[in-house]
Amino acid sequence: MTKTAFVLFLAITSRVGAQSVRQSVIQGPECIGVLHGVVYELSGQRAIGAMVIAWPLGVDLGAVLPDATSDQNGEYRFEHVCHGKYTVTPDDAKAGYPSTFPDGYEFLYGARITVVRLNAFRRRAEIAVYLPPKPGRLLLHVVNSETKSEILKFVLRLRVRGQRRHPEESMEFSGIVKNSEMPIPSGKDVTVSVNAQGYKGVSRSILVPSGTQTTLNLEVEPLK
Repeated sequence: MTKTAFVLFLAITSRVGAQSVRQSVIQGPECIGVLHGVVYELSGQRAIGAMVIAWPLGVDLGAVLPDATSDQNGEYRFEHVCHGKYTVTPDDAKAGYPSTFPDGYEFLYGARITVVRLNAFRRRAEIAVYLPPKPGRLLLHVVNSETKSEILKFVLRLRVRGQRRHPEESMEFSGIVKNSEMPIPSGKDVTVSVNAQGYKGVSRSILVPSGTQTTLNLEVEPLK
């Protein structure tokens, strides 16, 4: 699978106190910016032990980003942050919140991200993080309708009906990964479309409850 909103960033993580910290390109000993805030559960209570990630906006990514874990008061903190525009989003796969790009976050949860800017005049910024309903998980199988053999190379498009901000995401499967599970907007009518070279396109609408997995088998017909 190529670059998508659901790309996971892998890094070596070290634990310091109640927070999880890793070296990143948006931090440095010469930088004095601070991002901080509170993480809230769906119930409105402060979330303890919730992992979040700080995203720079308007720049090319290709390096490790910092994450933090909320403390006993539900608070997180990033220090030594350099000047720039940022957002903070949940990033806790074990808790059901996979890593996503900011645009992918808006697609997956249908919610607008909060954006702040750190500069010489604003060295500290607060962003409250509200945990959304957990996304669903889609296990997709694409097969030849005649031979029933599995097809691993195709383009997948997901579209949320009625969603105004970032209603669509697409990703390309290269044929390497089999039985791929991916996060999908939950509790919403999502159209799943598949196009594979040499086959007719196919679409199906599904609704996946929050935090659950759904298996979808799509049969594609070979072009004559």
